[in-house]
Amino acid sequence: MMTLFFRKVSAAAGRFFVLALVIILITGCGEAGEFSPAEGQQEQPEAVPAPPSNPSSPTTPPTSAPAGMKMGTDGQLYLSKNGLQILTTPPDSGPEEVAWRFFKLRGEQKYDEAVELLSGYIYPKYKNEPTRNVLVEVIASEFVRAADITEIAPVEGETDGAFARKVIYLEMNFQLRGTLSPESTDMRNGLNRYAVHLIQEKEGAPWKIVLLGGCPWLEK
Repeated sequence: MMTLFFRKVSAAAGRFFVLALVIILITGCGEAGEFSPAEGQQEQPEAVPAPPSNPSSPTTPPTSAPAGMKMGTDGQLYLSKNGLQILTTPPDSGPEEVAWRFFKLRGEQKYDEAVELLSGYIYPKYKNEPTRNVLVEVIASEFVRAADITEIAPVEGETDGAFARKVIYLEMNFQLRGTLSPESTDMRNGLNRYAVHLIQEKEGAPWKIVLLGGCPWLEK
């Protein structure tokens, strides 16, 4: 399946994924770009501005978009809302709730609690120095939108062999501490987006976040 999903990871770890002109393969929607490539950090949503409302120089869009995507009038590809259940209030159950809770706890500055929602290689990245500074960069978070996009997101290596997997699209407003430079993180004050990959290791097990990745904006 062709998609515009991608993983943001450190160059040192060799886990960057290249955004193609129109289509990107998520070969591991690793962390969504909160980490800087230079510092080997891994979690921020891609440093891409919010969808423009009035582009100054419109482009000619391709004639078709990949499944699950929609071509905007600005020539950019967006996640299509078609067939998705869009949550506009904070979820209170399921993998959506776990995905949001991770960022909610960070916004409440309960960083140790937030880390315990992680699993796999990203767990030590957030728990230990020196990359814990990425975790604590968020000092406030506000829920905007969420949707289950599992059906259009590629299967990542981190989710292989799991009993169940989910990919949750999240949009949130952040307030940042300001200790990281714009060059060292893709997180921004204001609107941010993530594709949060979660797994259940076995039936009845709690949902855990194994990957924080990037993806196109969801259409308005």
